[in-house]
This record gives sequence, structure tokens and C-alpha cells, in this order.
Amino acid sequence: MQSPDELKRFHEDGYLRVRGVFSLEEIERFRSYASRLQAGEVDTRYFHEISEMQDFWRDQRLIAIARDILSGPLVYCFSGHFHRYDFAQGDNDTARHLHHDAKGTAENIYNRYNQKSEQPYPVLRFAIYLQDTETQSGGLKVAVGSHLRDVSDFQPTDFRLENLASQPGDVVAFTHRILHSPLALRFKDGRDTVLTPHEENTLVNSDPDLFLPIPQIRQTLFIDYLAEGELADLYVKNRAIQKTTEDDSLSRVLIDEGFLLKNRDAEIAFRVDRAIAETADNIARHVKDGQLDTAGLPHLLRLPALCLAHEETSPHHVIHTGSVPDTTPQTALRLYNEIAPRIVAIREQARASSRKADPQMESLPFYKRTRG
Repeated sequence: MQSPDELKRFHEDGYLRVRGVFSLEEIERFRSYASRLQAGEVDTRYFHEISEMQDFWRDQRLIAIARDILSGPLVYCFSGHFHRYDFAQGDNDTARHLHHDAKGTAENIYNRYNQKSEQPYPVLRFAIYLQDTETQSGGLKVAVGSHLRDVSDFQPTDFRLENLASQPGDVVAFTHRILHSPLALRFKDGRDTVLTPHEENTLVNSDPDLFLPIPQIRQTLFIDYLAEGELADLYVKNRAIQKTTEDDSLSRVLIDEGFLLKNRDAEIAFRVDRAIAETADNIARHVKDGQLDTAGLPHLLRLPALCLAHEETSPHHVIHTGSVPDTTPQTALRLYNEIAPRIVAIREQARASSRKADPQMESLPFYKRTRG
């Protein structure tokens, strides 16, 4: 359990380092799972795609921290994933700039959520770094307290920036509302000196030896927990409605492998919006001249069970409401004909004139130097 002082610090600063949550043996096991990621590129793998990690969401140590911070029932939307950066390639990283990850408003699902708020944003991220970010570069940079301000327009110098330190086994918890940037650089001398990402980019390209190296392979576990409510609902829908690929791994795990059935009495609520969008897209790919081909039938037949598990928690950008009397192909087809147009309409908002984005959200180039 987190102390009152720790919780106060989280709500004021927007982040918290919790030391020694995982043992070194557990970290080694995570590294073995992460080693399966493709070498040589930035790669992401969701936990549901890795059999040993499918139940990571239920880790009681993480749940206890999340409950302390979010103060209520928890929601999991299957966003847990490994992320790997390989710094041997020399390509640009497009995320290395100050940004926040709060998404979706009632007016437009693609808006960034920027209103000033003294209430905690209901989406919490845990980052578990599999390498030391205390005596090396490569950790998280945050703008302390920025989650409490309207950041629709800001300058990096408006905030006190901090490069967060962690050791393998620690958990870094931060709100999606905080301005942050990955791959922070630490000076070899004067490690407490913190620059903006732009300043770091300029200086590292002119004099890289000023900085401690980033590990050549940087692997991190990320997992999100949400509270219930409208803002969490908007965030989930934003992440779910983004155009999906032909991959159907989440819907297969939830339905074909029986995840939802096995966990029907789970202490955490599940949001399956992404699996519904993924399934609707895959059904559409298999419709030719108004007819569903044979390969599309498994996608269609998953839809009723997904809709049974789905719960709308705000009246905005509705994906599915109504009854699901059975799981027959006829019911599945009716659901598809209701849901698919809604998803198309929500995606049309991406071109709506009311869409708002932060002017500072533009990516900054950062050369990935190999540091042996």
C-alpha cells in the first residue's frame, strides 16, 4: 500500500517511482520473453500475444498500486505490451518530444484532452524498465505537474523537467495526462541537469560524448489500468477506433481461447472495444459483392460474445448498445450491420473541423546512435 505522502506526491507531480516491486528473477524472465521481439527495429508486442504474459494484468502488486492511485474499481483494456528500441539502426525516433497521452472528448474522439483539472485523469500507466535508467540514459522525461494544467499551448520551459530514474524491478507509475518524452539523456557530469528534448537533440548530435549512453537494446513493459467513468470511456474508444490491421490476435484470445469465459468473475472489468473494432474490420475485408466469404465467418461468429462483454460507460461515440439474445450467425450479422456504420462514422471525425491537437505535439528527429 502506498503511503499518504506518496499518493499526495503522485497527484501533485503526476508520477511515482515504486522501488523493488519485482525480483531480479522475475526481471530475467521478462527479458527472456522480450528477447522474442524482432531485432533491429522498434517493435511492440501485446501481452495477449505472449502466452506467459496473458495474465500479467492480474498481478496483485500492480493492482494494489493502481487501486491506491485511482481510488476505485479498475478497468483493463488489453493495452499491456512489451516495447523494444534497437539503437543499432540509426533511424529516427518519432516519439521523442514532450507529449501527453490523454485522448478523446465528447465533441470529437480524436481531440486531445487538455482542460485544466484538479481531478485525477482516470488512465494510469506503469512502465517497467528491464535496464537501469539511473546510471544510463534512456529513461522517461516528465514535465512535473503538467497534468494539472491546460497544455493545449505550452513551452517546454514552462515546467520543471525531470529525468526519472529506475532500476530493474522498479515500477514507474504516471498519469496519461502528464507531458513526457522517452529516451531521456543524462549528462556524464552533472547528472541532475535536465534539458528539453529539443536541446538534447541538438547537443547529442554535435557532442554525443557529453551524455551517458542509452543501452543498445532498450526493452520496457507497459501496462495501463483505468478507473471507471466518462474520460476513461473516451480514452478506450480513441485507442480502439484507430484503423486496425488484419491481425485478429486479441479477438482470437478473448473468444477462441476462452479468455473472457475463464475470467468472467475477474475482479477487474474488461473493455473489449478494440477487439470489436478489429473484428468488424476483418469482417468487412471478407465481404465481396455483399456476400461474406468462408474465411470471414470465424470473425463474424466472434462478434456476439464480444458484444456481450462490451459495456458503454458514456453516451458519446457509442459502438454498441442493445441486446444480444444469442450467438447465432443471424444475430452476429445484425450486430455487424449495426456496429460497422458506427465505427465508420466515428472514424470520419478524424477529418472534422472541430478536431484539436496540441501544437507542441510535432515529432522531433533523434538519431539513434549505436553506443557500445
